[in-house]
Amino acid sequence: MRFRLIHPEKDPHDVCLLARVLGVSRQGYYAWATRGLSIRARQDAELTEKIRRHHQVSDEIYGAPRIQADLREPAGIGVGRKRAARLMRAAGRRRSTAGRGQSRVPSARRQRTRRPSCGRARAERTGRAGSPP
Repeated sequence: MRFRLIHPEKDPHDVCLLARVLGVSRQGYYAWATRGLSIRARQDAELTEKIRRHHQVSDEIYGAPRIQADLREPAGIGVGRKRAARLMRAAGRRRSTAGRGQSRVPSARRQRTRRPSCGRARAERTGRAGSPP
């Protein structure tokens, strides 16, 4: 995480100075800068693309559980529901609610009535208007 802070500031400032201020080594920064994406990040990128395709084919109605089942059955891709949901959120994909009998416009909310407090309710039951005994 700290190496990401060095990267945009390396042109106006010395990398050695930035590394010293952040408490990291200069060699560590250069190793991070030349290192590619991790295996997990590459798999997530491929999986995100597959999720996008399946989501578009479903007319953007499917949510994470159905997308996960779609990926598992024909393609044989093992992915958990929470991982599929995380990747969908990161890609800005959401299940459409219009296909499930719900409108996209929120309905008018019912006004809640206030319930009397305990002391007032007790006074009304007993017929006394003073403080509770």
